[in-house]
Amino acid sequence: MSEKFATKFNYYHHSPASTQKPTEIDIFQKLLKARREPIQYPSVVTVGIAGEEYVKAELIEGLPSDAAYRHALARLDQHTLVPWDKDADEERLQVHRDGAFELICQNASEGIYTALKGANQITGQQKLEKNFAGLALPFLGFADFFGGNRVAELKCKTSLSADTKLGKRAGALPSKPDPKHVAQVGYYANVLQCPASLVYANEKDYRIFDETNCQELTPEGMNKALDDL
Repeated sequence: MSEKFATKFNYYHHSPASTQKPTEIDIFQKLLKARREPIQYPSVVTVGIAGEEYVKAELIEGLPSDAAYRHALARLDQHTLVPWDKDADEERLQVHRDGAFELICQNASEGIYTALKGANQITGQQKLEKNFAGLALPFLGFADFFGGNRVAELKCKTSLSADTKLGKRAGALPSKPDPKHVAQVGYYANVLQCPASLVYANEKDYRIFDETNCQELTPEGMNKALDDL
């Protein structure tokens, strides 16, 4: 890929989290970023980002849980409703404001802590870049959490509105990890040369997948996912 193309389309790297995104959308979003225009996402994405902020505040910055939650809630409050689906987006956001979001945060933090148990220090948002043979552009990603020579990726399962007395239901924890998430964390593990864990959290519980209970996260499984990536 020529430097002229990269400059024109602001396309300088591949993202391990976006390899299955249609190329035209990926290019469009990179152009928006180059023009410093905001890219809007639905509230479910913001819930996941804010949940990750809670975990960072508690496990990395050492804030008490109530302060970490206020920090995460402030991030949630920054969400701008998507104009093409405003009513539904607001409904999805409000579903989390009666305690669901706080429970998601708590379970996410406990899940990451358990996945990295024994680590003397936990770090977050580590920038990881690597070139692979046959690809003109490098891959660039940011690992969620690292500690004790293990990388851990967090995925929050947001609650959904439902026709029940509670008015909502928890997002289901998967029985096996999403292949896209395996490829993503497999890339991080490849760059860092370490084992990997995937942590899914909802308002009821959390679930950890790693090489001890998931074939996809063994070295062989992650190598296959990396080949697919």
